Amino acid sequence: MELQEVIKEYGLQNRVFFPGVIFDIADYIAEVDVVAAPFTEPHFARPILEAGAMKTLVIASDIDGTREMILNGEAGYLARPNDIKHWSEQLSCALSVDNGDKITAMFNNTQRTYNADVNAQATIEQYRIVLEFR
Repeated sequence: MELQEVIKEYGLQNRVFFPGVIFDIADYIAEVDVVAAPFTEPHFARPILEAGAMKTLVIASDIDGTREMILNGEAGYLARPNDIKHWSEQLSCALSVDNGDKITAMFNNTQRTYNADVNAQATIEQYRIVLEFR
């Protein structure tokens, strides 16, 4: 069954949308309760970090990269790539329980791990270390 048919069958037309390519992701994240990132290949996923910084719950594929961002499921939900049943189970769980702990964990991880100021200082320190050994 096509995804659009499922959306129509369950009356979700006003709750699910497919925006295509987005250049200002924050505006969209501000409008949703959950960000789903069903990637099938590992890559750096900025929307996941944006959602974490905006305290929005995330469900992502359990693959390298996203797994680290979501702290192995502690800061959101991980679903097996291409497994529709598992994705629906994770989404159902996400929508049926209080996720304050996961949202807080994702926010804190995003602020700590992906902070530009912290990372800039760490990078500068690495250059200092390398240049001292020259």
